[in-house]
Amino acid sequence: MPPAVRLQSLNQVLLEHTRSEEFFATVASVVITPSLREAMITLAGHPPPILRHRGTVIDLGLPAGLPLGVSDLATWTPTVVALPEAFSLLLYTDGVIEGRVASKPGERFGEGRLINAFLTTTATGRDLVEELLAAAMREHGGQLPDDAALLLLEHDGKRGATFQRQVQQATRPGREGCVEPSRPGTEYAR
Repeated sequence: MPPAVRLQSLNQVLLEHTRSEEFFATVASVVITPSLREAMITLAGHPPPILRHRGTVIDLGLPAGLPLGVSDLATWTPTVVALPEAFSLLLYTDGVIEGRVASKPGERFGEGRLINAFLTTTATGRDLVEELLAAAMREHGGQLPDDAALLLLEHDGKRGATFQRQVQQATRPGREGCVEPSRPGTEYAR
């Protein structure tokens, strides 16, 4: 099933079965070809993935799309992205970037700080994912107030790709947990 059709189906389920108008879901759908040369990315109100290649970030220019459960008129457009021979693709929930900066009241950790931490680290794999989550928590001054999850796909251009994930679930009552990938490395939803 194409990502846009899958998102439309999920959207209808949310619209028909939710009890509150305030309930919605954001999704980043990433389908990667077996050759690891292309990714079809569709966003439904979710922060865009970050693609790193040789120490730089490649701007993906992805349309955000509406979150699921907001409108029955919503549509989502997949974007096909060419992947470099070697790359790191980072997916993350808004809980990572919406944490505050303890030393600057009112300021958020933000995508810029996440990108900077992603570009300046020498860590890879699980260590990289843990380091990025720790950076957001350190800036916040402790545990993040919202669920935070990171999913990393790394491909060195030589062998198969590796997948790493890290989830920190918020401890506030009534918060939904993160949904883990339905197929490792291909789709991530919150």
